[in-house]
Amino acid sequence: MWLMLTILLYVGLGSLIIYTLLCGESEFHRHGLVGKFHYFITRFMPTLLSVIGRRLVGERIYKAVGAWGRWLFWGRNPLLQIIYLALMIGGNTMFVYLCYGFLPLHHRFGCWMTILQVYASFYVACKADPGVVTPDNVEFYISCYPYDNTLYYEKICSTCETKKPARSKHCKLCNHCVARYDHHCPWINGCVGQGNYRYFILFLFSTAFTCLYAAYAMANILYYNYAVGYGLFEATYRGKPLDKLMIIKLVIYYAGPVLVGLMFFSFMTGLAVLFFGAYHMYLSGRNVSTTETFRYEEARMRYQMTLEMERENVRVELEERQRQHAQKAAAESGDPAVALEAREGECYMRCERVNPAAADKEAAATLNDSDNDDGPEGDEADDNIGVGAGVGIGAASAASTTKSGSKKKRRRGGGGGPKANAGDGRGGGGGG
Repeated sequence: MWLMLTILLYVGLGSLIIYTLLCGESEFHRHGLVGKFHYFITRFMPTLLSVIGRRLVGERIYKAVGAWGRWLFWGRNPLLQIIYLALMIGGNTMFVYLCYGFLPLHHRFGCWMTILQVYASFYVACKADPGVVTPDNVEFYISCYPYDNTLYYEKICSTCETKKPARSKHCKLCNHCVARYDHHCPWINGCVGQGNYRYFILFLFSTAFTCLYAAYAMANILYYNYAVGYGLFEATYRGKPLDKLMIIKLVIYYAGPVLVGLMFFSFMTGLAVLFFGAYHMYLSGRNVSTTETFRYEEARMRYQMTLEMERENVRVELEERQRQHAQKAAAESGDPAVALEAREGECYMRCERVNPAAADKEAAATLNDSDNDDGPEGDEADDNIGVGAGVGIGAASAASTTKSGSKKKRRRGGGGGPKANAGDGRGGGGGG
């Protein structure tokens, strides 16, 4: 039981890492758990290891090892091509060694055809021209895709010094522009573009078919040659038929953990590559490349930011019109209470645009100033406003108005000032 769980754990973890590396940056997974795991593997862990390595080995050795690591993991090199060939050759060799004798005649012929076609598709995908833009074919690629003046404009590539067709991109690893650039694939050590996109799709589905076919063949061998062949479904233990868990344990025991582990690894890897190929078929049906999905997302974000800015400008303009209308109404009415209400609303809107938390404070300060300067009629107007808790300025201005009421009573005990000016609601001085 523990052996089976260990095999499933390693196979599941390896398949998860492969799927994350293949599909982690896709539009579907970019903001989910798979995208975060991809960021953890490709960005966070290398940064953490670089910080630890710099402190352990010193700056000089770190730079030497870092230059080699950048070429190995971020430069154009055949590392993943070698890994792919090692996995395919090793897996196919183990499959032929363990399963070829159990296969029927038609599967013996079919397995060799499957193995040969995956190597052929891999070679074609690696050697095919991705659509490198040169001065000789630039006009042809320009005629294929018109400029939309939204994402693609007519311009000159500063590195290649040639016209840059729409939907093309300069690959800094390959150092050339590629027509209808999709992405740089390290598994084929080259770019994927208009010239080799169909071969890249063929390579993906060939790899997925080979892995899934091997998993299917091994599952049939485990079932028919071991479970059925050894009579495990009719076997009994202490007078009772064997349960499913015991049958699985016996199959692993008779067949060996290598065959079972290879079956699970082939199945999970084939499933991940199949999903990746299906995703590219989806993009192809939408006539969108992988790079363009990132560009369209950035364009949508910029558009949303522009809409938010326009909405904010419209809101500020409406507030300004309301303020002007309130000032005009206050000037025409000649009522001190209306004039003070307009002043409070103006200071509140002005502070809210800069700092919403300071709006109530400045509104309260305006009320205090009016308490210190207004005459008896101004005090009566303040009292009327205080009953309404301050029009539009919140609980803070209401509390400030309540506090100013106690000050008015003390001032009224000492006498009143001259009569308030009816035009602006402000008095000529305070009481004696």
